[in-house]
Amino acid sequence: MIDLSAVKGQGQAVGILSGFLESGRVPHALVFSGPEGVGKRFAADLFARAIFCRAQGAVPCFSCDSCRKIERGAFPDLIHVEIAESKTRILIDQIREIERIVAYHPFSGDSRVIVIDPADLMTEDASAAILKTLEEPPAGTHFILVTGRAFSLPPTILSRCQKVRFSPLPGPVIAEILGGGREAQDAAEMARGSLARARLMVSGGLVSAQEQMVETLSEMGLNDPIGIQKLSESVTKYKVDIFDIIDILKCWYRDLMISRETHREGDLVYHRLVKDFGGRWAQTSIRSLIESMEAAQQIERILTSRMHLNMRIALEALFIRLVELKYNQ
Repeated sequence: MIDLSAVKGQGQAVGILSGFLESGRVPHALVFSGPEGVGKRFAADLFARAIFCRAQGAVPCFSCDSCRKIERGAFPDLIHVEIAESKTRILIDQIREIERIVAYHPFSGDSRVIVIDPADLMTEDASAAILKTLEEPPAGTHFILVTGRAFSLPPTILSRCQKVRFSPLPGPVIAEILGGGREAQDAAEMARGSLARARLMVSGGLVSAQEQMVETLSEMGLNDPIGIQKLSESVTKYKVDIFDIIDILKCWYRDLMISRETHREGDLVYHRLVKDFGGRWAQTSIRSLIESMEAAQQIERILTSRMHLNMRIALEALFIRLVELKYNQ
């Protein structure tokens, strides 16, 4: 097996990649697809390292000349194509440069790997240009197209690539990578299978904002304008997007309804929070929980159409309504 043990929670993808290497038949083009932040790019680079490694077998040695150069970012036959600074797409000029490079023999051996990430953000012209190369790939050249939106790639490109699917990461795997502890577990629950998202939640304070909102709303009584003001001020101090805040609230009310109606704990997003605070909402009707979700969705729609709206004022209005609904008002 290729040593992809660092790519956690992707046993099926690792098995497929290992099979390619052990058989000596690596496809000329692959698509690594799946949600953002689950290890696709990391796996692409490690897979490329194994292709170039000069040691015997399919496991990269991390010590040969090729492995050391890749580690330093100085290996000429491993090429990354990314969105250029100040741009929003991968442009045709970048693909034309790749076409120019692959017309020549690899510098260090018989293989060359081009990693395109994110492949779904190639312009239409760039996609058409790469298609021509995929139709007649130079010997020893392997393309890895990394994408979180494989459905956005042209069918003509997908049909010429071997697909390797990466799955959302299990919550326990994310929590383990983050080092364990309650904050890591909470981030893992919220991240929906994405390690990258979980890390942002921890670093940006979204986990703390989540717990503070749920705990405060669970304990708050009616007609507490000072409490509402303090909560909205506190939440806006975190380095988080208001749409993430709204997403937390929608998930919270969804969990309350699932817990109340189905008792299927496996379907919950916020297991610990429901256990700790769900009882405070026992008197809230299902109808009020539904209306709470609708209130959050309404604020979301307003903010989408009026981006100049003050975040703190929008949250205050939403919190006031959510507290009223908690008491079925």
